Formats: sequence, structure tokens, C-alpha cells
Amino acid sequence: MTVYPGDKMYCRVRGNTIVSLSDKWDAEVSFDVIGKSPDDFYILYVPKYYSIRHSWKIEKSHMDDCNIKKKYKGKQAIAVPMDKVCKIIRKTPVEQDGMICSGCKKFFYMAEGNQSDGTLICYSCRTHPYRMISKSS
Repeated sequence: MTVYPGDKMYCRVRGNTIVSLSDKWDAEVSFDVIGKSPDDFYILYVPKYYSIRHSWKIEKSHMDDCNIKKKYKGKQAIAVPMDKVCKIIRKTPVEQDGMICSGCKKFFYMAEGNQSDGTLICYSCRTHPYRMISKSS
């Protein structure tokens, strides 16, 4: 499975260390994927309320090598191999069947266009038109 920035990865943590799937663990913690290193490690954003061992501060060189967005500069991150990931939640609609609503910009899996121009307007936006106006402005 291909993972893209914006997706969520769940890793098992014991204490403050990400452990392998076969090791004992205390909790499953979700992290946002923000990049991928050239040696096939996924770069995960570590929020400031987590204290994860082996996390590091994102600098310009990391941003260039791993295609990390500028908004993460100075934040904490960790590089994790795929064998330490227990679950992946796709957040990006790349390579997924479905459409994005023109009004609220949410992705709907397996949706098809319901307007004459081929776009999709979800049920919530059709029944509550004020959602479309407030989201677009």
C-alpha cells in the first residue's frame, strides 16, 4: 500500500518508544505522515504533547531530502519503517475511487458526480446550502 503525506499511521508505543508489532506495548498512537525519506522510512509528525524517543527537530535539510512542507520546520518528527506500523488510515483521495464535494471539500468514497457539470454536492450541502457559502468564503 502506498502512503502519502496527510495519511495517518498508528504505531505501538511502550513508555516513550515506538516498538515492533511483536513486542509488548502500552498504547496505539496515531501520527500524521509528513514525508518519506530516500531509504524508505516514513517521516511522522510528533505533536509537542508526545515525548517520543529518537524524535528530532525538522530542519531545512530534512525538508529538502524528504519533501516535508515548510509549516513543519522546527517541529518534532520521527522516521519509522513500515514494519513498525500497525494501521494506516488514508486521508488523501489519491488513487481512491470517489469524489470531493464542491461545497464542503470532503472526500466521499465511491461517490459519483450528481450535478450536470459532473461535480458532486453532498447530501449535507444540498440540504443545508449555507454550508457551501461559509466553506467557500
